[in-house]
Order: sequence, then structure tokens, then C-alpha cells
Amino acid sequence: LYTAQDETDGLGTEGEVKQRGLKYNHKERINSQAAGILQPTDWMIIRAADGGTAVPSSITTKRAAVRTKANSMQAQIDGAANVDALAALYVYNDAETPVRPLGEFPTV
Repeated sequence: LYTAQDETDGLGTEGEVKQRGLKYNHKERINSQAAGILQPTDWMIIRAADGGTAVPSSITTKRAAVRTKANSMQAQIDGAANVDALAALYVYNDAETPVRPLGEFPTV
């Protein structure tokens, strides 16, 4: 956070965030990935909102799954106690089909 001296020096307002942390950056990356997955079907949502054809339930179900997974991933990131715990979320195991604790996004 910015200090009173930082504010006096014109660097920022006391108490405001000076620099975002690792968790913030990782959560922003999750948001960006989710948005990228949802983007190809956004037109269907807009068309429905404009009074056009209804969105197929298979699409709304998959879109909901992406948002749910993003929320779950962000909760896991928030729960990481330290940098090592955060890094461990991204480590794949040795299973025949490797998985990581953070998991993967479903595809739309």
C-alpha cells in the first residue's frame, strides 16, 4: 500500500494498492482464459438478448460450467497459503492422463 510519505511525494494516495500480488495476477489470468473460452458463443447470448433465437441448452450448460470452474479455480488460488502452495496448484501429476490440482476449463 502507498504510505503517507508516498502521498506527500506525489506517488499515490495513502492506503491505496501500490502493486498487485501474485494471487491477483493469477486470478486475472483465469478471468482472461474463461473470457476467451466463452467468446465464440457470446454472439448467441447477444442474439437471444436482442429478442432473437433462443440459445441451445447445451451451450448455456457449457458456459455455466466454464464460469463455475473459473470461480472454483479462483477460490483455490485464494486458499493458497504461500507462493509454494500457489505453484503447486499448477503441477501435473504422473497419472496416465496427467491432472493438476487447479484442474482445467471445460470446452464450449
